[in-house]
Amino acid sequence: MYSMWVICITPTRIKDGFVKIKGLIKLLVAEYEGIIISAIIVSFCGKQATYLHGASSYEHRKYMAPHLIQ
Repeated sequence: MYSMWVICITPTRIKDGFVKIKGLIKLLVAEYEGIIISAIIVSFCGKQATYLHGASSYEHRKYMAPHLIQ
């Protein structure tokens, strides 16, 4: 999933002059029966992690996957 995001963002990053810094942002996903049902984006700075954004499948809401990822 992360590699798909990198493919999508790379042209914008180059065009706008963003610097790629590995390891500061992570995409974490929860899967159920091989299907991604939730994902969150987390930034890291030193020993601190910050939840930036999340999304989940309405169909699988009973599993409370966003809470499990956090």
